[in-house]
Amino acid sequence: MLSLSVAALTSVLVALANPANAAPIEEHPALLKRATGSFIASSISPDYCVGVEELKDGAGLYTRNCTTNGASSDPVFYNKWDIVPGNNLVVRLSGLPAGSGDFCLDAGDLSGYLRSSKIWTCYPGLPQQQ
Repeated sequence: MLSLSVAALTSVLVALANPANAAPIEEHPALLKRATGSFIASSISPDYCVGVEELKDGAGLYTRNCTTNGASSDPVFYNKWDIVPGNNLVVRLSGLPAGSGDFCLDAGDLSGYLRSSKIWTCYPGLPQQQ
């Protein structure tokens, strides 16, 4: 069982919450998964899930049927997400092909994007990915 002192835990949380310390997810071993490979379903139509059709920075989010669309469908649709504990430092795409990188749900900064909700390389602590 892992135990941390309050001071050690506080310093880890402060480091992760500071946008100036934002770094790729693989550099944050303290992030443990709470929900692995989960769907983010539409409240209007629960059979439809949020996902992307391509794996690149800035790829827009879409909703598709959860059961007929997925990473093995044609065309491919990545619609499974890993959610981390706490204040959701990142919501990361799950089950991606090896070597494709880590992509997270990103609200964007609304400057230059007509569609602000998208995926982007994961940077825990970045405000638009919290």
